[in-house]
Amino acid sequence: MKKNIIILSILGLLLSTLFGCKQESNDEFLKDYATILYFINSGEQDLTIYKTGFNTVHPIVVNKAGSDLSTKTTATVSLMTQAELEEYNQENLTNYRLLPEDCYTMFNQHANVDFESNELYKSVEVEFILDKIEALGDNVALKEYAFPLMLISTDSVNSKKSSVVYVPQVLVPTVAFGKTGYVRNEFIDGGSDKMNLELLLTLPVKNRWDFDCTIDISEEKLAEYNQKNNSNYAMLPASAYKTNLVNNKIDFKKDTDKNTYKAISVDVDRSELAYGNYILPFYLAACSMESFVIDDEKDECLFGFSYVPNASKMRPISLTSSMLSSPHAQSGDGGGVAALVDGDTETYFHSSYSAPMPENPYIQVNLDDEYVALSFSYVTRKQNDNGTPVAITVQTSIDGTNFYSVGTVGELPGGKEESYSSSVFVSQPFKYVRIVASETKAGYFAMSELSLNGYAE
Repeated sequence: MKKNIIILSILGLLLSTLFGCKQESNDEFLKDYATILYFINSGEQDLTIYKTGFNTVHPIVVNKAGSDLSTKTTATVSLMTQAELEEYNQENLTNYRLLPEDCYTMFNQHANVDFESNELYKSVEVEFILDKIEALGDNVALKEYAFPLMLISTDSVNSKKSSVVYVPQVLVPTVAFGKTGYVRNEFIDGGSDKMNLELLLTLPVKNRWDFDCTIDISEEKLAEYNQKNNSNYAMLPASAYKTNLVNNKIDFKKDTDKNTYKAISVDVDRSELAYGNYILPFYLAACSMESFVIDDEKDECLFGFSYVPNASKMRPISLTSSMLSSPHAQSGDGGGVAALVDGDTETYFHSSYSAPMPENPYIQVNLDDEYVALSFSYVTRKQNDNGTPVAITVQTSIDGTNFYSVGTVGELPGGKEESYSSSVFVSQPFKYVRIVASETKAGYFAMSELSLNGYAE
């Protein structure tokens, strides 16, 4: 390595103790040094060359710090020689080769960086030649080439940040949603009737083209989500929302910012909704720019909307033992399902522990009327805390055969004779409810006094 780099190992040790290794501010350097220079991004760095038909210009940034920031100084950004790179390889257990000279346009092995008194950072731009790097083929894919630089100055240089080794890789640019998967939103009584949401469509590179992307509002994606999650979300009615999409397309214009994005705007009106759970499923279906691909891990976003009645609208549901059942009850322990509604916390329901259960144990409630919202309460077993559920999932059904999950609660009480009351859950109309112990300490659960509140349209 260059002999005129001042080794600051003692400084680095003190700074690590006082400030932490990752601190990047000027306070990182002791006041004993009037001027000290370093690469803002040092060490090994992945350098992404996007396959767009254009070369990639990358800035190499040098920072100035120290006790006297008004100092004028000069640094040299120097390309390592093969011998220096081999030394680096030995020290870091790597096996890099120098990137061929025709793969970049920089300077004749060195570039001077002059700091004026009012400048705290300077940059040197390097242009990487796409077709030459791409022609290296598998060697680039295997990250065998490197573009290694050293920082040299007559002033002090931070020895831990005096080199940067760029490892190039060629990637096809992707178009992606900024939010993916299910994104929950909630309307509540007494709140605003309107909601505006944005869904960003992003590019990783500066955009130099005019093109468009096709966005589908996909009932197929909703069906897939419901099947995967055992849910029964309804499609958000078309009358309840508006978007800025024109013919299901959104346009990109060239020469926008490097972190390019376009926003899909969604205005939702709850006055068009009944109580329940809805999804508006966006799917990134196509891109007219041939050199771009759609990121298949970020190509769908499902805006969920739950319209929930105020708790004051909920009414107690009168439960009797004949309305309750469970295929998982432990015979002779606690009183069975009847103990859940006998008004006595001395008695309790206990799911089976004498034989392994084929599914999560549950209590089923067959209701006399049809509801669209419910909440539940229970008391834990009085005698001990054995079998207190860790998480409970609420499932509903209209026919008593097909049950769908409408929500899961955790952070439940774990002690003896403790009470719990849930928030309000909404669902498509139902007449059957299952209180499912979806997570337990030992494969079984126990509880005393169960009650339900409901809302019927």
